[in-house]
Order: sequence, then structure tokens, then C-alpha cells
Amino acid sequence: MRKPTFLLPTLMIAGFFGIILAPVPSAAEKVMSVQIRRADLRSGPSYLTKPVARAAYGDRLFINAEKIPWYQVRDPKSGKTGWLHQSALTPKIVKLTAGKNEVAPAASSDELQLAGKGFNQEVEQEFKKRNQKIRFDWVDKMSRITVSQKRKQDFIQTGKLKPQEGAQ
Repeated sequence: MRKPTFLLPTLMIAGFFGIILAPVPSAAEKVMSVQIRRADLRSGPSYLTKPVARAAYGDRLFINAEKIPWYQVRDPKSGKTGWLHQSALTPKIVKLTAGKNEVAPAASSDELQLAGKGFNQEVEQEFKKRNQKIRFDWVDKMSRITVSQKRKQDFIQTGKLKPQEGAQ
């Protein structure tokens, strides 16, 4: 006599609990989208702290805590937690759609940071008009300089800089 198989009911129950236990935000949990191309999640609410993870444009992150202008976020895909500046996040759902052209975010992280300070292309043009003796070529050269994360951390340690909570 053949023994009944319990494989199908077992798989159905496992699938049910897999869906039930999947990381889903509760009604009280706030979820936001990354609105810049690449966002470093940091170990503390400051640009001086080390990056601990990275999120990409459109990623949905759970908000664990707020220290304005910073949010402590959790990535449901990786489970990693870190701090992200509010300028990198939006409450809107960001959707990417495939097409013939490469999909790019509406604004770069640099543009968002400048916009947060009230600076944009029109403001720059007006400033240049009023200050024609200023040489902006050096500003442009400086804006192209990149510094590795290791060099930044070395600078912070050598200078004994201490990030303050909530510091921008």
C-alpha cells in the first residue's frame, strides 16, 4: 500500500508562511524612495561617518528613526540599516521604465544638495553677472576633484573630527 504524500500541503504551508513573514511595512512604518542615482547609507547621521551600505535610485527604504535632516533607514532587500540625508529621499514611489534611452534620475545628488541650499543654474548665472571679476574656472576645476572614501576617513581620523548628531 502506498503512503500518502504530504509534500504538496507542506509546500503550500511553507509558501503561506513565507508570504506572511516577508518584510512588509506595518501601518505605522514609513516607507520612502531613493531619488538620487546612488545613496550611501552611513553609520551615523552625518556625512563624516562611514558608509555601511548603498542604495540605488528607486529603492524603497523603511524609516526607523528621524534626526532631521537625517533618517535612519532599513533596506528590506539586504536588511542593512544606515543613515541617509533627507535630500536623497522622497515619499513618492519612483518607477523606472525601460526604453530606448538610458533611464536617469531627474536630478543628481549634487543638484539636490545645491537645491536644498537655494542654489540652482539661474542663481549661478545671476551671481556670475553681478560678479564678473570672479574667475569661475577654478571653481569648476575644484568641483571635478574626487576623494576616495578611505582618504576621507583618514582625514577625519587625523583631524580628530567628531560628527555631531543631526549635523549636515
